[in-house]
Amino acid sequence: MTALIRALWCDGQILDGESALFSAWHPAFTRGEGIFETFRTIGGQIHGLEQHLIRLRWAAGRMAYLPLPVHDYAQLCQDLLDHADLDEGRFRLTLLPVGVSPRLILSVEALDRDLLARRARGVRLMTSPFRIGERDPSRSMKLVSRSFYSLSEREVQARGGEEPLFLGDHGEIRETSRANLFAYKEGEGLLTPTLVDAFLPGVTRARLLSAARATGLGVRERTILFEELTDCQEVFLTNAVSLAYPVISVDHMQFSPGPILERCLLLLEAGPRSG
Repeated sequence: MTALIRALWCDGQILDGESALFSAWHPAFTRGEGIFETFRTIGGQIHGLEQHLIRLRWAAGRMAYLPLPVHDYAQLCQDLLDHADLDEGRFRLTLLPVGVSPRLILSVEALDRDLLARRARGVRLMTSPFRIGERDPSRSMKLVSRSFYSLSEREVQARGGEEPLFLGDHGEIRETSRANLFAYKEGEGLLTPTLVDAFLPGVTRARLLSAARATGLGVRERTILFEELTDCQEVFLTNAVSLAYPVISVDHMQFSPGPILERCLLLLEAGPRSG
């Protein structure tokens, strides 16, 4: 595929993916207003859609964007896939402030095949010099304004990394610019930072926690200090589009994909368990 296939739904109307939507005075353009969720199809199904809508609704409450318009979002996603002639796709659902037009936008595009290569190869993380404070109210929402993350990515990429790893004021691991972090430590099991450590509570993170516990894979949520990574055998990331992918380095530390990541990826690809 030489180009991504795109389509979008905007306030009740399906449009071509390249349609212009905003005036120069729209608050999404002038102030970076807006919140969003991203998710994808897996085997023709969207896993975790309801959880993404719950998180979007919660963020809408924090931003005074309620109410979230009532739609059959699963059907809207399918309609967009059909319009774009796609079997699988990556979605973005964007909610903008009350009283503006457009207000609700759902877009789809073909999955980037580089994601598969990236999953197999892994990513190089570097610690960001920028810190995420525990009282920052924006960390728990996906805001249209991504300047902090973009600046952080450019900074680590200039030093040879690919994604920034954010730490808290005391050296506790938060997240990367695109994903939540998991680490496997022999004798303690699978670890991931606790939500009290101020970061975006990923839907895929929650799905993996639930599936891992249901299948007997020990996992703990706790504060993880950066220096603890030296004692870990595997480190990997999760998000809604890539599911789970390996970390091959964090600064000077080297890691290799292993059986824990493979097991977790299978759990995520299998979707929610019944019962």
